Amino acid sequence: MAQRQDHADEGERQGLQWSRRAALSALLASAAAPGAMPLLAAPGAPNKVRNAFDAMEQASRSSAGAAPVVVAPGQRWNGIAGSGYAEPPQDPARITAKPALRLLVPPHQVYTDSLIIGVMAGANDRGDCLTNLGLKAVEAHCEGAVAVIAAPTLRRYIDVNGREQTAFGWWADLRNDGRQRAESLQGGVDIYFKAIPRDPSMQARVIGPYRFHPRRTLYDVELTVAPSRKAIPGSRYASLRDAADYIRKGGYQFAHITLVERGVHEWAALDATCHTLGYTVVDASVAATIGRASLPSGQRGFDGASLVRPRLEPICFRGGNLTLDLRNVFQIYHERPDNRQHWLDGCVLTNSDPAGRGALWRKSVRPVAQVVRDWPYFTEVSASRVLNAMVQSSLARCCVLQQGGWDVFTESLCVYGNRVDDWDSSEDWTLYRPAFTASYRGAGRATLECSGLNMARKRVFTARIDGSPVGTFVTGNGDDTFGAGEAYNFAGVVAWLNGLAGWSARLIDDRYLAASCQAEGTIGPWGPVAVGSAPLSVCSYFDIHSDFYQKNDTGVLKENVVIMDNVGTDLVTQDLFFKGSGGCADFFAVNNRFANKDRSGRSNNHRHIASQLTNGQSHVVVAYNVLVRQSIVIRGDLGSTELDDYCLIANNLTRGVSWRGTPRGRGVLRDNAPPKADEEL
Repeated sequence: MAQRQDHADEGERQGLQWSRRAALSALLASAAAPGAMPLLAAPGAPNKVRNAFDAMEQASRSSAGAAPVVVAPGQRWNGIAGSGYAEPPQDPARITAKPALRLLVPPHQVYTDSLIIGVMAGANDRGDCLTNLGLKAVEAHCEGAVAVIAAPTLRRYIDVNGREQTAFGWWADLRNDGRQRAESLQGGVDIYFKAIPRDPSMQARVIGPYRFHPRRTLYDVELTVAPSRKAIPGSRYASLRDAADYIRKGGYQFAHITLVERGVHEWAALDATCHTLGYTVVDASVAATIGRASLPSGQRGFDGASLVRPRLEPICFRGGNLTLDLRNVFQIYHERPDNRQHWLDGCVLTNSDPAGRGALWRKSVRPVAQVVRDWPYFTEVSASRVLNAMVQSSLARCCVLQQGGWDVFTESLCVYGNRVDDWDSSEDWTLYRPAFTASYRGAGRATLECSGLNMARKRVFTARIDGSPVGTFVTGNGDDTFGAGEAYNFAGVVAWLNGLAGWSARLIDDRYLAASCQAEGTIGPWGPVAVGSAPLSVCSYFDIHSDFYQKNDTGVLKENVVIMDNVGTDLVTQDLFFKGSGGCADFFAVNNRFANKDRSGRSNNHRHIASQLTNGQSHVVVAYNVLVRQSIVIRGDLGSTELDDYCLIANNLTRGVSWRGTPRGRGVLRDNAPPKADEEL
């Protein structure tokens, strides 16, 4: 069984993150399980994989401590964002492969002297991505000035909680030369980054503009929140809402709120949404929580009444003293996806419910795909006991996540240097729990069936005698039906069946919503199932499974994604699931290490889980990764699946790499090898 790696201290975490030998030695504690799918590997592949990891380790270590290039606005810049550009850099329309290129720092930050900014970028350089991550260089454009970053370097830095962190990337030192225009709402510098590939047949990629704010001071107002003390206008307030209202009415753009009393601080919404140029930084001088002390009363509108919805944005929730607790909170709300996004920086994200990741919401799984709405940033966050922790994030960097379920980073843009331990939905959700029994003692042959997908908004039970319906019952899953009784609960289904001639039903467990109903062994629509004098058992089941990263079936091309230097242990997930209509382009999944749980001997052992690529894939790089107890499958059995010339699946340690069906395209699959116990690694 793969060794579980507890992160007792930050030093061990960094050892795992940056010593490939240590990480591989721990993750590859057991040989590949028998029955692995066919491996596409060249002779000597294990040695090639080992040598590649050694080269990456040496490159990252040799760059540690290197000073980043300095960049400052050009002479044309007059303090107004964009004024330094005669013509801003433009990202060309994609006609062929481009590098993947994503920010490693949130934009809209204030700096007084300097600020380290950077990106992760890489590409397939004609079958390889080790040399300079496949790039000639990265350019940082700052208001007409251009700084050339010749190579990626390993940056060591101290996070907001005083812990040393490291991140490999293309870094620049953004300087404040004193020409700031703090009084102007248009003040700031606009930054662009350009990644130039080594392969001349590829296009360059440009991202930006990203706004940063040089100022004389970090904040234009500083407030405290102390519910037990008398308010002092312009200084201290009894609630977060009152402090936010003062910020809104005063027109402040770079505010700072500090919670100075312990306990749960609720954040009621402003009457009107307020958008500021920079973050309102919220931290705590003592251990404090933002959440809800209790669930709302009433039923209709339950989810909406349970939001943390400040209507002040963007907010930076900062520091280890600050906890965001989802126990009685439906979601951390953000108003619109095109607004400046919230940022969680070094805070704690958790669910204090004793059931943890198995906590029920309205007798069900929490019906929301994101903890923080829209495209948030996460840096050095400690997250535990939550579902869908960092789905659709703009950036998730150097976070530690534990004991969660459902998805981790699905649809995110940049997933870098995170540690994930024990991510598993099977322990709490994908279980068949008997909810009621049904029997029939009348004339004719009775059957029971249920339409609709598992947990669908509308599912219909149909009871039949000799094929003819004798009754139907409709279930619901929304907060509009929550608490209404019949439509929401298994007790309502039982009461309906007991009202049919010859039928009887007995309630066993009414803890879960009726829309989760399944005949044992089924998922989704089921039946007709025969019902006789011997009781038929109907169960509750929640069809949620976990993905470390998934590109969803949106029908839209997903372009420009970085997934790099992550470690996952004790997982029950599909590690990399690049799928869906629309396809994927310019994905860079490099140097990740995944170890799935050994579930031998269990009925739901999940041995079938595999990382998958489906539909159109253009310049998708999956290289130098470790996948313990998981293979990589290219779904050629799906008619539209094709890997173009720029795709590279190489130097991975995995149970196998295989095509299902007919291979299509000319993507390179080479030098993959099965993981094994090897102390030299």
